[in-house]
Amino acid sequence: AKVPVYVWDDEGTSGLKLQFTVPDGFRIEGIIFGDAYTSNNNEFTWNGKDYVLIWTAANGEVQTAAPGAVIATLVVSVPDDAKGKYPVEFVKSFTDVSGKDAAIVEHTEYDGSITVKEVTKPNPGQGNVVLNVGEATGTPGDQVYIPLTVWFDDGTAAFELTLDVPDGFTIDDFVFGPEYTENGDFT
Repeated sequence: AKVPVYVWDDEGTSGLKLQFTVPDGFRIEGIIFGDAYTSNNNEFTWNGKDYVLIWTAANGEVQTAAPGAVIATLVVSVPDDAKGKYPVEFVKSFTDVSGKDAAIVEHTEYDGSITVKEVTKPNPGQGNVVLNVGEATGTPGDQVYIPLTVWFDDGTAAFELTLDVPDGFTIDDFVFGPEYTENGDFT
């Protein structure tokens, strides 16, 4: 699952120190850096053991993020037996936001969540491969990730797939999973 970390009502930030928690069995595998403050990933550090994200602006420069900008997206592994809604929370005692001259900025954290829908596996009969386009939830202007899953594949040499999206929506990119990467090419 991908969980975006947004910023709202920013009046000027020069640094962030954030820590996250997830329930037992879940794991934050990594992060995708957002564009809220800078496109220079070298200003970010991520500690995957303690789930700590630190951002410091170059030379203490104060930057102002657009409302709803993404600081980072957490990439979370979900246990196979998970069902329902699970919290993704800030460790509030750890969180700091700095502004001009590294002064502490008053801030409020709003925790997030992951909702795991129960999936009924299809039963297509012997020898039939099933492709399933999943679902995603977002707010206007978001970029969402929609999983495309494969079921009952006993061996595939090649496939071609065309996807349609509603007017006003675009498919900007694909992130390929590990299922067909061995000896395979994606275009």
